[in-house]
Amino acid sequence: MDIAKLWDGSHLTLPKRLGDAYRSVLDENGLLPEAIGPRPSPPPVGGLTQEQTDIHFAHAFDGSAARAELVLLNPNGETESAATVLRQFLSGGALCLVDVPCGAGAGSLALLSTIAELRKQQELPRQPLDVRLLWGEISAPALKYAIRILAEIEGELADQGIAVVVETSTWDVLDEVSNVELVQKIAQTKATHPQILLLVCNFSGFLERQGKWKAAAPGLKMLLQFCSGDMNAGVWLEPDQKAVSKGLFQKLGNLIGGLIAFARQVGEDDAGDAASAKFHCPIGTGKTHRVSARTMPFELALKRSSK
Repeated sequence: MDIAKLWDGSHLTLPKRLGDAYRSVLDENGLLPEAIGPRPSPPPVGGLTQEQTDIHFAHAFDGSAARAELVLLNPNGETESAATVLRQFLSGGALCLVDVPCGAGAGSLALLSTIAELRKQQELPRQPLDVRLLWGEISAPALKYAIRILAEIEGELADQGIAVVVETSTWDVLDEVSNVELVQKIAQTKATHPQILLLVCNFSGFLERQGKWKAAAPGLKMLLQFCSGDMNAGVWLEPDQKAVSKGLFQKLGNLIGGLIAFARQVGEDDAGDAASAKFHCPIGTGKTHRVSARTMPFELALKRSSK
């Protein structure tokens, strides 16, 4: 497959419509000067408030989008397992795409936009893809940005045979009621879209750096169980950091290993697969930034008893 429009051999380029939409939403919210300015160190991790969301959106959305694009395109053959899962589930048909925690939607919107661009370049067949996109996120301002960007790009997606209907859920993985409400929505969507792709992006800051894994594990376990089906799948995507390869993904592997009736890890490396690349800034600054990815794909297939 020729991906030259999105990968020049050393740098990624985000799909143009997604980059334009990002710039437009930055501009209409007065955030373009912030996004053009120097990136804060350490990188922002988002939060509940408008200010926390704005800083994260201005400086991290493009990197999160580039991370998802990098894994899907797999230009150097480093994330083959995850890329295969993503391309299989995004090729066509009726799909429930569960993106949690979605933030401003960078992960799922980048995947859909990249598929649309590859279809536009006739690198992928234009089979109808009917997506029920379920966004779960604790930050209301982030969800508003996600909805705005989707509104900017949905016409381009539709031109390439990708229809998207979105539903949002205020999701707090530490809250039992919030978890039940999310899985209820997943169960309802299964009635018309039984094939599920679970996408989990950029959760390591909360789960590892803030030490919330133990408290979050019951909610994550429930999420995996309810996303399981005849042959569903998940892809967990993080920056390539030691806290992920030696921490989060080890715990995730153990969680999946304890759910043999619902989930199985793809591949034998508990650390997952890693990749990195530079990408062109999508808002016209002429700058390039580096993005890294570490990913773990897994099957979410029910193993029914023979009794």
